[in-house]
Amino acid sequence: MPVRLAAIETRAGRIRQLCLDQPRGLERIMYGFPVFSIGKGKVFVWLLHGLTIDRSAIAVRISGADEREMLIEADSAIFFRPRYLGRWNWIGMRFDLPSITWSQLEARIRTSWILSATPAQLRKYCMAPERTSGFYNSDY
Repeated sequence: MPVRLAAIETRAGRIRQLCLDQPRGLERIMYGFPVFSIGKGKVFVWLLHGLTIDRSAIAVRISGADEREMLIEADSAIFFRPRYLGRWNWIGMRFDLPSITWSQLEARIRTSWILSATPAQLRKYCMAPERTSGFYNSDY
């Protein structure tokens, strides 16, 4: 059973803060939803929350369709294919269920940031330069 509305608002606020705490985290509105991007660049989280949808969730980047299908198969109560974003490398993750932990949300948001960042941003904020050289190599 989903948690109460006041608790959902509190969770949405905490998710917002987690996103803004990421390096160069910036909030803007796209198609009526808050999105979080790296500066004015790539979006790494959609906050799918409000009156126009039937659940409170975030959409985060994933490595590909295989990961999406694995997550949905593992726990379809939490993970889902988000409308319009699902055909790309995004997964929906509900946050209105009491079984969701903050460590799960934090990990998904951080991974989404990493998957959205440019190699230069990864070098600057996350990894030592020698570790990023092969990450985007076409031979990898």
